[in-house]
Amino acid sequence: MKVVNMVVNRDLASVSVVVRFYEALAEGDAEAIGTLVAEHFASDVVLRLPPGLPYGGIVLGAAKLESMFTAVAAAPPVLGPVGPRIIALAGDESVVFAEVRFDWAGTGDSGLRASSTATEKWVFNDGFVSEIVAYYWDPAACPAPVRAEATS
Repeated sequence: MKVVNMVVNRDLASVSVVVRFYEALAEGDAEAIGTLVAEHFASDVVLRLPPGLPYGGIVLGAAKLESMFTAVAAAPPVLGPVGPRIIALAGDESVVFAEVRFDWAGTGDSGLRASSTATEKWVFNDGFVSEIVAYYWDPAACPAPVRAEATS
């Protein structure tokens, strides 16, 4: 049985924050991203990205996340995920899981892209995002367009 777009309650504040974040990112709305981070992220929020990614590791603090995500929204990256789309949600006020499909942008003139997915776990404490953990389907495959261009 396949469950798609399942949420305990779409009206939950936590779910609303996650949905608005991905919508703003996909629409390139840097101002909305900045507002969401300022209003809904804890100052000591932690973002954990798979170490196998070119930019993998830990990002600490709302100010760094705001800077990073507003830059991505304002100008899509030459290398990295582009156009995230939520394909499934589940959660409650304290944890929201979002399955996200995106295109992985390559570099160079060819504009190669590969489609991939990630599941991201958003943890909320006292109504604020305290941690986001990204679980990519295949972190090694994401940079594949970059490797293909480098060998051609």
